[in-house]
Amino acid sequence: MREQGNWEDWIEFFLEGVKTTSEQAAESAVKILNLFENDRRRLETLGRAQPSAALVYALLQKKPVVNARTVQEEVALSRPTILKMLNALEDLEILRRQDNRKRDQLFVYHDYVALLNEGVDVGDGE
Repeated sequence: MREQGNWEDWIEFFLEGVKTTSEQAAESAVKILNLFENDRRRLETLGRAQPSAALVYALLQKKPVVNARTVQEEVALSRPTILKMLNALEDLEILRRQDNRKRDQLFVYHDYVALLNEGVDVGDGE
């Protein structure tokens, strides 16, 4: 262990990093909470379908990428109801369909994923 050196500068640098990271995390949390609240309001426009859509939506907050099978494993709704709710959430522009397959279509809660990825450099793997 070094017994001499400029520890004060290192500690100041480290604490500045902690402060910046904390501020970014708090800002991200506020954005996510605002997104959830705005999307919950959009669900209210579904009328009688709203309770079922809310069950699917609650799952999306934990798993933002799903297909009907994934939802069926987690939510106590019939497969036809799940498919209707996924389509309704897509119509509300909460979900985006990721592919054009007939079966096991993948849906993404795109705005949420985008917020989670803010500031993340995904690079090209090199």
